[in-house]
Amino acid sequence: MLIPTTRERLKAGKIWDVSGTPGLRSLGGRPNENLIFAQMALYPKKMETEEGRASITSLDDAQIDESFAHLRKIKEHLSIGGTPASIVRKI
Repeated sequence: MLIPTTRERLKAGKIWDVSGTPGLRSLGGRPNENLIFAQMALYPKKMETEEGRASITSLDDAQIDESFAHLRKIKEHLSIGGTPASIVRKI
């Protein structure tokens, strides 16, 4: 699994700022990567250490539930492959 660069980790939290940056956000079509992206946004400080980054390479059930809940917060602002997420699938 690839560990995102510092630049990518900094962008993770900005996707959830729907009032500061209006419009659709695009996520990849791989759910596992989107769950990890949500964890990066939830815990940006954790991403500053190798141990923290390693902790999200294999998510447990609680982290998966937490990631889905975080994704639901921006569901109406998401685009997956150019199609709004609400049309693609239920999150």
